[in-house]
Amino acid sequence: MNNLIDALEAQYARYLSLEPGTALVLAVWSLGTHLHQSFSTYGYLGITSPEPGCGKSLVMEVMELFCASPDYTVNSSGPALFRTIHKDSPTLLIDEAEKLSPDLRAIINTGYRRRAAVPRCLGPEVVRFRTYCPKVLASLNMLSPALLDRVILIQMRKALPDEGLTRFDFESAQQQVADLHADIEAWAEANRDRVALHAKGEPPDFLRNRAVDIWFPLFVVCELAASHRLNDLTETAKRLIALKVENTPELLGNRLLADISWIFLRSEQTQ
Repeated sequence: MNNLIDALEAQYARYLSLEPGTALVLAVWSLGTHLHQSFSTYGYLGITSPEPGCGKSLVMEVMELFCASPDYTVNSSGPALFRTIHKDSPTLLIDEAEKLSPDLRAIINTGYRRRAAVPRCLGPEVVRFRTYCPKVLASLNMLSPALLDRVILIQMRKALPDEGLTRFDFESAQQQVADLHADIEAWAEANRDRVALHAKGEPPDFLRNRAVDIWFPLFVVCELAASHRLNDLTETAKRLIALKVENTPELLGNRLLADISWIFLRSEQTQ
């Protein structure tokens, strides 16, 4: 139980060709899905690749083993999706996210916040459907700027022949990790109150603006489940945040303005 995050990380590294640190992010995020109601926000994962065959769908298959109430979907309708979220609050694994309809984008754009809802007419009544739940968005090529702003970006590549990855078979893997899955659920239940308390604390200094919404829950989970990995998570978070800015020209100007404002604010506080 003490090495829960390490065990999860090893499972992702076993099957997937990932950049350094990414398996740790997948491990902490997966554990956090079992506690997402303890947070006011829970950022998405954005899994992208420049071409087919890089393992985006495989990432989601492996995640099905460890996330809370996983629900794999592709080309769902808006009404079906917001009803599913409202009723079950699953971990949505959304493939082909580059093809999202406008109605689905409205759900995705709001659903990283716990209080988010979309109003819909049911007969003469207006009903507000909750849209909050953990979501993984797999997309060929880059996500739109609006979606990219809400995700932890993970870029996939084709595995090299000498990487020594294990071939993934869902049913076999599910049997092999049954004890680990039970440990995940037990840890989440035992630590629910602690996570909720720590979620009210202060985020790391390097996280600002939307990055706090997206990354802070992972730091809370990591601190409580694997404090010895906090430095590793910090280095990976900094690298992935910079990567996302590089892939979103629209964010560069906003990031510069935010940094300038933050510098002035800190200067005023120290005077």
